[in-house]
Amino acid sequence: MKEQAEIDSAFPPHGQFRLYLDGRILVTEVQGPWNVELVRRWAAEVRPYSLQLMPDGPWAGLALIKGSMLSTPEGMEVLAEITANGAQNLGCVANVVVAAADVAGRGVIESQFQRIYEGVCAYGFFYEIDEARRWLNALLASLTDTAEGPV
Repeated sequence: MKEQAEIDSAFPPHGQFRLYLDGRILVTEVQGPWNVELVRRWAAEVRPYSLQLMPDGPWAGLALIKGSMLSTPEGMEVLAEITANGAQNLGCVANVVVAAADVAGRGVIESQFQRIYEGVCAYGFFYEIDEARRWLNALLASLTDTAEGPV
């Protein structure tokens, strides 16, 4: 009998993403829907960025979602594990999701993201990127001010 990891790897990743840094914010542009294979690939590619950001203090994740927010239950479970690890071990203090009103599944999946983030890190849901960036930058500045004095 095949182990679960072997079965999972038999499926190609659904969805696509692009990663980049914007100061202390790790941005993921993602086109959904996505499956657990995509989440695992994303986790592997996020790790070097996280390790780069971690020594310099708090940082945050920003997901810009287009197309669809729908994911498999397994994908959301793995995302929850990765989020908890990032907050507990890698210095990620917040995660923000930006999705326009027309992104498929926004009303349904937003509550799943809330369950993932609640009690783990600060989080927010926004329709516009500018508002999300302002919120994240203010949060990071307040944490930097608290930890090291005024910037």
